[in-house]
Amino acid sequence: MRRAGPVFLIILLSTVTVLSLPPTEYQVKAALVFNFLRFVDLPAHRIFNNKIHLCSFENNPLSQELKLLDNRQIGENRIVYMELKEDNLEKCSVFIVNRRGKEELNSLLEKVYQMGILTISDIDGFGELGVVINMFLQDEKVKYEINLDAADKTGVKISSRLLAIARIIQKKK
Repeated sequence: MRRAGPVFLIILLSTVTVLSLPPTEYQVKAALVFNFLRFVDLPAHRIFNNKIHLCSFENNPLSQELKLLDNRQIGENRIVYMELKEDNLEKCSVFIVNRRGKEELNSLLEKVYQMGILTISDIDGFGELGVVINMFLQDEKVKYEINLDAADKTGVKISSRLLAIARIIQKKK
């Protein structure tokens, strides 16, 4: 019987090392996006033939990880990831908002509110500016906030399970 040689041991140790690496910030954020989709009810007209179209603009730092969500199932619906070159949001169910100017963001949000598209971002302050779910870093952990007014405007229903651990943004009435 042959013994495992040093090359085998190096490969085994390097594999164990790779497998034990903690997830990156963007891997955590993509996993959160997937879980957000499990705990929201999108307006029925935003689900296309049992497909949830997850959209973002090109050059979004989160794109590489979001691509891994393509073809994943959420109940009876399948996620379809789409990278957009321009504000062609008609086919989107969910839009990942990346860096934009405040004026441009306001215009984009007015469109998505009317269309019933869930917005998710990871840009500081975007939750308060009207994005429905906004991820942020606190104590080196990814957390999220939910803007209830923005959710109402889009017609997205958010599970109490998601709300229970979120920071809530809501204007006082």
